[in-house]
Amino acid sequence: MLSDSRPEKDGSKENKKESQADDDSLLGITIEMKKPNLLFALFNVPPDFIVTHVTNGGAADIAGLQSGDVINEIDEKYLYTLEQYHEEMIAGIQKREVMLSIRRGFRLLKIAIKP
Repeated sequence: MLSDSRPEKDGSKENKKESQADDDSLLGITIEMKKPNLLFALFNVPPDFIVTHVTNGGAADIAGLQSGDVINEIDEKYLYTLEQYHEEMIAGIQKREVMLSIRRGFRLLKIAIKP
């Protein structure tokens, strides 16, 4: 599992991964985390969490999430790791609502997903 958006220096295979896919079956989405390039990493810019699949009829589909959307925040918290993504999703699901800030093309949107 990727643990940080900043590049590692040791050159191991895991540290060379630029993206990692994951799915969230409770909300009906699959995401891929893409690490930012070196310039962005120097300024601690969070990685992109790209929605690669939305299950038809799932909670995310009903809320209006689309493939290609980029999740910037969950409940107004920036995301830096897949572990943090999962923690925030679980916290939102326990509250019965997950508030996402997303980027769709050049637009910034807020979408509430109710699992």
